[in-house]
Amino acid sequence: MPDLWADSLEAHRALVRGKLLAAFAELAAEQSVHDITLTAVAERAGIARSAVYNYVASKHDLLLEYTLDVTSAWSKQLAASAHGSVVDRFEQYVAATLRVFAEDPVAGAEDIGRFGVEHEGLMSALSGVRDHLRALLAEGVADGSFSGDPAELETFVFAALSGYHPVVVRGDLDAATAAATVSRLLVHGLRGARRDRQ
Repeated sequence: MPDLWADSLEAHRALVRGKLLAAFAELAAEQSVHDITLTAVAERAGIARSAVYNYVASKHDLLLEYTLDVTSAWSKQLAASAHGSVVDRFEQYVAATLRVFAEDPVAGAEDIGRFGVEHEGLMSALSGVRDHLRALLAEGVADGSFSGDPAELETFVFAALSGYHPVVVRGDLDAATAAATVSRLLVHGLRGARRDRQ
């Protein structure tokens, strides 16, 4: 059984929450999120099922908590890797995003909403990642690297990246290879749109 002792109530709660999220991540790597139960999460974490309700009310709440954690780390990764021209940073965004997809089967999955997690919470969880992309595209439009409305471009680019999610998660295509292909196509398309408007 895992050691769940901590020096304070706050530290204890953080420790238990971390163990629940880690257990959820392990199970998500082994099976569909749809098939995961709170009982299985509790057993994997070494915590009584009844105690789980002190942290989340349902599996859907746990999934949202997990998504918030993943996207927070994702946003930090994007900020840390940003350097160079706007095109360079766009390519870094694509590579970092596909790397996150490869490392975590839940991150970026468009079908999370079908598990009953409320849409507003999911959109809030993803807002930092998507805002980063929109700001990058707005900068590219402003300096003439890209053309179009940044909000529309952000929707298009994120949809294109999400389309690669299942392929990368299954391991049909490694993240680096996918990033090279996707970056080339997207940058070409964004630049093509700029040329077409000239």
